[in-house]
Amino acid sequence: MTEVTLVRDGSPYTGYWYTVEATGHATGSVELCAAVSTLVQTLDAWLTLRGSAVSERRIEPGDCRLRFSGHCCGVVWELMCVGFRGLEATDPETVHVTIRKK
Repeated sequence: MTEVTLVRDGSPYTGYWYTVEATGHATGSVELCAAVSTLVQTLDAWLTLRGSAVSERRIEPGDCRLRFSGHCCGVVWELMCVGFRGLEATDPETVHVTIRKK
């Protein structure tokens, strides 16, 4: 089972931090693993190109976590939510997505 957790925390006054975490995706479906990896690697590349603040970056087989903040990051985080929810809708037995807005 692939577990995906997406978190937005902070406030409009102090700024938001966003987290995208995926675990277990190297142990199941090859296609699902590729899709999860593509989403995470695309996010990582976008953050690097934009020069966004990244407080945590871990990208390993089956274990990914990015925590970031900056201009337009809310939009890309929402895009990740849509992408991962789409994967969950395609294969709910293999992917579980949790979204939290604190």
